[in-house]
Amino acid sequence: MLIKFSSNAAGSFTMLGQVALALIKMMTNEARQEGALKGSDIDAALNRLRKRVQQPGATAAPTGLEAGNKADEEEDEEPVDLSARAFPLIEMLEAASAQASGDNRDVYVMWQPE
Repeated sequence: MLIKFSSNAAGSFTMLGQVALALIKMMTNEARQEGALKGSDIDAALNRLRKRVQQPGATAAPTGLEAGNKADEEEDEEPVDLSARAFPLIEMLEAASAQASGDNRDVYVMWQPE
């Protein structure tokens, strides 16, 4: 499954579902496959995500991402840090937050299965 994130402040990107759901849960406290943040909620979600990505134990990839055909993988390949996976979402939230400041509350960040 893939999850597509989009915002009228920053375009869109697609992420693997398992990683996306982990980040959504960090950001909103719920792992919903579909949802949205309005402008007034973006700063709080951004702060929660930043804080939780930096907590001990949050740097590991969600369970099951490492599973696969080990024979096809490089031996020296390291798993991608969760904070690195969160980078595009954090950038999107920052752009939306910047636009939402002041009177412009018509900014949103949304996600849905693709």
